[in-house]
Amino acid sequence: MADVTISESLCFIVNKFSVVTKVQLKAILVGFYTEEELSDAKDVFFANSGKLKVEGLPCYVKRTKVDNRAKLIADDLLELCACLDEKGCFDCLPTYVARNLERVPSVKLEDMELFCVSQKLESLEKRLLAVESVNTKLDHTT
Repeated sequence: MADVTISESLCFIVNKFSVVTKVQLKAILVGFYTEEELSDAKDVFFANSGKLKVEGLPCYVKRTKVDNRAKLIADDLLELCACLDEKGCFDCLPTYVARNLERVPSVKLEDMELFCVSQKLESLEKRLLAVESVNTKLDHTT
């Protein structure tokens, strides 16, 4: 029997890596999984990848507790995926399976597009609030 590893997040990443864009995949990972789930997945994925003895894989970087830690971990996971894909090593990895399908996001293309638009809108709103805040401070100083 093939080597099997239970990890909902890795099951999702490996199976959707070539189906959706990296930007979309990162947005889903950060929006759906907790920071701890992503960190655990990163530990497992780097450990399994290290067993392949493939040259040129990204180094494991321990991420400290910062505001964007989940995004950085998602970047690390996707960078490793890209490297393994380029080297044709995806088939050498264990099979990642989900024990709880509730922890695997369902992704339809239409939903992804809407999700990406809403993420960008949220980002624009934050930037607009920051600009308005600066303008308000400048108005009070003059």
